[in-house]
Amino acid sequence: MTSWDRDFPTYSYEDRDVVLAEYRSAVQTVDSEEKLFANATNLAAVVAAGFGSVAVGSSGTSLDNVFPFTNGRIAALTAIVVLVSVYSLVTLSYFADRRKSITYAKRKIIVLRRMLGLSYGSSQLALPNNRLEAADMPHKIRLFPGWFSYVTYPFWIISVFSSVILWFLGGRLITATTLYASLPDVSLGILIATVGTWLLVTALFYRYLLYDTHENLYLSFARSLSSLLRLGLIKNVEFAIYEAHRAVQEHQRKNIDLDQFYDVLIFIEDRKFRTHSGVSLKALARAFLGYLGLKRRSGGSTLTQQLARTLLVTEFPKALRRKLAEFPLAFWVEAVFEKGEILDLHLVSVRFAHNANGIIDALKHYFGSIDIDITEAHVFFLVERISNINDKILSSKIDDTLKQSIDHNVIDNDTPEGVIKIYRDMVKKGKLSPRDTDSFRRLIDNWA
Repeated sequence: MTSWDRDFPTYSYEDRDVVLAEYRSAVQTVDSEEKLFANATNLAAVVAAGFGSVAVGSSGTSLDNVFPFTNGRIAALTAIVVLVSVYSLVTLSYFADRRKSITYAKRKIIVLRRMLGLSYGSSQLALPNNRLEAADMPHKIRLFPGWFSYVTYPFWIISVFSSVILWFLGGRLITATTLYASLPDVSLGILIATVGTWLLVTALFYRYLLYDTHENLYLSFARSLSSLLRLGLIKNVEFAIYEAHRAVQEHQRKNIDLDQFYDVLIFIEDRKFRTHSGVSLKALARAFLGYLGLKRRSGGSTLTQQLARTLLVTEFPKALRRKLAEFPLAFWVEAVFEKGEILDLHLVSVRFAHNANGIIDALKHYFGSIDIDITEAHVFFLVERISNINDKILSSKIDDTLKQSIDHNVIDNDTPEGVIKIYRDMVKKGKLSPRDTDSFRRLIDNWA
């Protein structure tokens, strides 16, 4: 299997000439769309300046001459305000669509380039790997690279010009009413609030139009909250998700059935997983009581929160701030993934031990190979080890979990014997060590 087969396992071709033709077409698309984007930006600036001239003209006496009556002036000013607003939103939609065409064409070029056998590798010594010139992965090309990138030039032109226009038109509109004469300070406040709201609306509208496949309002809120909390989040979300999905496909390619982990994973980690919407208030309450020493300590995070943390959070030591950011991130995960997808992505990305993320790494770390017959005992052992990276055996917790799993028919009656054998083997190999030796002996005796 070649490198591009591993990176793009769902893509294939039979005729190399067809790939070359597609590549040339994508290159031409990028070239023509970028020229169109630049020309349209210049045209938008000219049109916005024209509207600005109309707005300034309307603040003089010309409008009074055309519409000598107050009601007529108010109607005319309102019509111009509506026209400017609609033009701005339609133009922003156009530019967002052009940006999508450019981005998708660039991603297509990268994929086709890889299929043709060209790879620039991961080194950035000569060429940056986050640009079309040397990127090897399509999602390195971001749909929205930032508010101060060339992608947002049309937004700033249209938003700033339209805000200035609305300032003049709004001021003229207010002075045409009785409110200005009686409460001038209130009128000024209303005008400032209106223009400020318009700036915010156009910003949110343009950003919404440039949401990538897995972006939504929950993620935007989580990013804003994380910025306030000074908590690091991965910037290129689409690339992180792509890598996680690729890991799922790699597990499938190696015939590792992730479904067999579902029941045990849900029972041990998050029993309300099927019914909650990302956050469990009961789990949080248990975690809080554990923190106070009133109950056994537990994390309080749902599987959804754990996945969000694994995929996006880069600063794990900041526990409290991380927990706060996990709330909107959990709602984001539930909005963009099905329940089965969440379980799959969790199993292939969660940390089992140091330098062991996902089932494949865990099998290699603990058992030396993925070519083993995965039994129910293996499943229980691996799920119990999730995020327990200190390599300690919590004997009493394992004992309780085994008993509850049998009582709820999650595992068979003979499974604990296999589980204990695995733990004993791990201790002999030095992979794990009991936190308390006496408790570990009792665990063995209980299930002997």
